[in-house]
Amino acid sequence: LADHARLRDLPEVREPMQRHNQSLRMLIDRELGRARLAGAATATMRFDAAVEVPQLLDTLQSIYRAKPLTFATEIEAGLHLAIDREDMLELLGNLLDNACKWGRATVHLGLATEASTVRVEVEDDGPGCSAAECEQIAQRGVRLDENAPGHGLGLTIVRDIVETYGGRLEFDRSPRLGGLRVRVRLPVGLQPGSDREDSE
Repeated sequence: LADHARLRDLPEVREPMQRHNQSLRMLIDRELGRARLAGAATATMRFDAAVEVPQLLDTLQSIYRAKPLTFATEIEAGLHLAIDREDMLELLGNLLDNACKWGRATVHLGLATEASTVRVEVEDDGPGCSAAECEQIAQRGVRLDENAPGHGLGLTIVRDIVETYGGRLEFDRSPRLGGLRVRVRLPVGLQPGSDREDSE
C-alpha cells in the first residue's frame, strides 16, 4: 500500500507507512533470526559450550553455504555457564551471524572465563570499521549501511543482552583478521573445572 501510485503525492501519509513497514520488518527479522540460530539446539537451563557452539556453527555454515567460510575457534574446554541458554545463544548467534555477513573467508570465535566473567570475542576478515565507525555502531539502533543487512538490528539485540547482564561491549578492528572485532564481557556464575583447547 505504501508503494501505491496514489500515495506518491501524499508524503505525509506514505512516509509514516514506510516507517511502520520498516519496524515490522525488523521485528520479523529478529524473530526469524532467533528461530534459525537457536532452533536446532537442545533445551537446557545452562549454556554448555561443547554442545551448543558446534550446533550453532553448523547452522551458520548451512545458512551461508554459498560463501567459502571457515570457522576458527578458541574455546575453553568443559565450559558450562550459569547463564540463560537462550540469551547466550542469541548473543553468540547474532555476533557470528553479523561476522558471516561481512567476513570474506574466516570467522573467529573466542570463548573463555576470567575470574567471575565470561569473555566472548568474534572477529572476521571483512572490510572492518574505522575507529569513528566503531563508535557509531556502538550507538543504539545505528547502522552503517541501511541498504543491506549487517551491523544493525543483530548488534542492537546483543547490546540489550549485555546491558541486561551488566556486561561490557566493545568494537574495534581485529588485529588477527583485519575486519571487525566485537568483544563482550559478562559477569556470570560459572561451574568449576575447565582446561583450554584450541581448534579450527
